[in-house]
Amino acid sequence: MMCEYIDSNVFCELNIGDSQQINKKQPQNAVIISKCLTNGTEILLIQLDKSYKTGTIGVVEGEKISKAFEYATKKKFPVVLVVASGGIRVNEGTLALMQMAKMAAAVKQHSAKGLLYISVVTTPTLGGASASFVSLADIIIAEKDAIYGFSGRRIIEDTTHEQLPEDFQTAEYAKRHGMVDIVADKSEIKQIISKLLRL
Repeated sequence: MMCEYIDSNVFCELNIGDSQQINKKQPQNAVIISKCLTNGTEILLIQLDKSYKTGTIGVVEGEKISKAFEYATKKKFPVVLVVASGGIRVNEGTLALMQMAKMAAAVKQHSAKGLLYISVVTTPTLGGASASFVSLADIIIAEKDAIYGFSGRRIIEDTTHEQLPEDFQTAEYAKRHGMVDIVADKSEIKQIISKLLRL
């Protein structure tokens, strides 16, 4: 899956995941990991593909994301994550939920080495994705009008018995409340990432 935020002529998909799967066919999953360039800077790109089970994160996805951050830490690569996800895959139960802590730990190790991590939020980014590795980025960029939050609007209103603002869980709302650093049109994001990498 090609990403509009990278240089299209330099793109190498990596087979990173469960070590037991290295010599076997990888199970289908929502995570794509690539080593690529954006305006000449080498990065590790992680993408969550919402066309596969709405980009939800199960055991395989959690393993791949964790291993990707470990690889980036070892190779001293900045990480750019482009995410659209419905959250943790609840039908996989506790094992899927445990991936939140595992991914967060891998992000922390990457950060401890002083390496840059940028997450790009697209629609929708919800649940355990927003509550774990996505929100731990050094810089969070959201596409304009992207839906970003934790639980669904109806569930929150039913629980709190309060009427939420019309723009609740939009990228713009998240920025006003300090949960997003930059909101930009999709066409501007590659340039923003390039500037941040140069810094």
